[in-house]
Amino acid sequence: MEEELVSEWKNHVTHRLDEILPANTSIQSSLIKERALSITSDNFFVPSTIAFVCITKEADLTHELLKHGAKPTDDMIQQSSVIRMGALGLVNLKGCQSIASSAAMVGMAKEAKMMCDWMKRESKLLTFSMSEPPELEGACFIRNRTLGVMINILQESTFPSSKVSGKSDQILLM
Repeated sequence: MEEELVSEWKNHVTHRLDEILPANTSIQSSLIKERALSITSDNFFVPSTIAFVCITKEADLTHELLKHGAKPTDDMIQQSSVIRMGALGLVNLKGCQSIASSAAMVGMAKEAKMMCDWMKRESKLLTFSMSEPPELEGACFIRNRTLGVMINILQESTFPSSKVSGKSDQILLM
C-alpha cells in the first residue's frame, strides 16, 4: 500500500523545491516500511499488527481521498498523516498502554475503512466541511477524539513524568 500511496502523491503534487509534502510522505512511508520489516521478530506482535492495520487503513483512506480529488493539503489528508505517524509511534508500547493504544487504533482503522468504502461506493470526495452522510454520522467526531487519545498515550509514554496541557491536541484535532 505504501508504494501506491507514494505514487498517488506524485500524481497530485507539483514538484517545487519548497514543497515539503512529497518529501514528508516519502519519509513517512520509508519509516513505516522499515519498521514493518523489523517487527516480525517482536514479542508484542498483536499490538504491532494492530498498529500496522491502522497505518494501512489510513494509507488506503489517503489514497482514496487523493483519487477523488482531495488536495494534499486538505485537512483529512493531514489528519490521516498525523494518525499514521502516531500509530507508528505507538507500535512499541507494552502493558496497559498497549491495550489502550490498540483499542484506539482499531477504532481509527474501522472509521478509515468506513469512510474509504463510502467514497468508493458513492464516487464522491468526503470532506470535513460537507454535511455528513447518515452512515458516516459521527465518524469525524470519533476520529478527532480518538486521535486525541492516541496523542495523549504517546505523550505519556514518551514523557511519563511531565504533565501535558493538551494544547497540542487542539491544534492537531482541527
